[in-house]
Amino acid sequence: MQSAATLIKIRLAFLGIIALFIMVSIFSYNRMFVLNQKSTEMETNWLPSIVRINAIAAKISDYRMAELLHVLSLVPEEIAQQEKDIERIMRELSSLKQEYQALISSDNELKIYQNTLEKHEEYFRASQEALDYSKRNQKEEATKQLRKSSILFNSLQIELQKLVQLNQEGGEKTSRGGDEIFAQVKTMLVAINIVVALILFIFMLLIEGWSSRIANEAQFDAQDAEKAAASFINRITIKGKLRFAFLGLSVLFIIFTALSLNRMNLINQKSTEIYQN
Repeated sequence: MQSAATLIKIRLAFLGIIALFIMVSIFSYNRMFVLNQKSTEMETNWLPSIVRINAIAAKISDYRMAELLHVLSLVPEEIAQQEKDIERIMRELSSLKQEYQALISSDNELKIYQNTLEKHEEYFRASQEALDYSKRNQKEEATKQLRKSSILFNSLQIELQKLVQLNQEGGEKTSRGGDEIFAQVKTMLVAINIVVALILFIFMLLIEGWSSRIANEAQFDAQDAEKAAASFINRITIKGKLRFAFLGLSVLFIIFTALSLNRMNLINQKSTEIYQN
């Protein structure tokens, strides 16, 4: 009866070890999932936003240059070419704005973008007046209007830079968040390893004690010295196997932790590389 109770204790101890592995696995998976989300956020939100805002700013600069050349040109063929360039730039600009709008991720970003659109409309209205003068060959009036629109152009560029800065700060925050999570996980997993090693050692001692009871009962029940000696040898063998098993479990746990940390480090490095590049 006592042997059966001891066997139950041994089984419960091993179930406890399995539960420890499962809990640590769930924790590691959760942290890797969070780190991967940070990397995905960097790759699908902040970086594309910065790329598209810079592209919008570049297209507006191209438009400004085409507008200037249109006003300065006196040859009809050159003016016609500038008008084609302006139409192309406007189409590309419209496409970029639609792509960027889909990436807006906060109320603050939306507010700045709405201000940018207002500045954008003000500038293009002033620009259109300059182009209308230029098309009618009223170059002096077109030049004056072009100078006036330069203030609006500069104001528009400032708003675009605000969006760039906002997304850069968001990317930096996400990158730092990934670094912090990795540092926390690294510390926690090392601490968990130490705790688990102690728990495994305690389990090993307990199970050795319980197995010794079983062996002692067998030795007590033995009717001759030969059986008693065999029982003693069996007890020593059991202890050796148990120690080897727990040592193997400890090594396995350390390997699992090292692999988890390595994977998290790779994910965090990916996030950092995406931001820096």
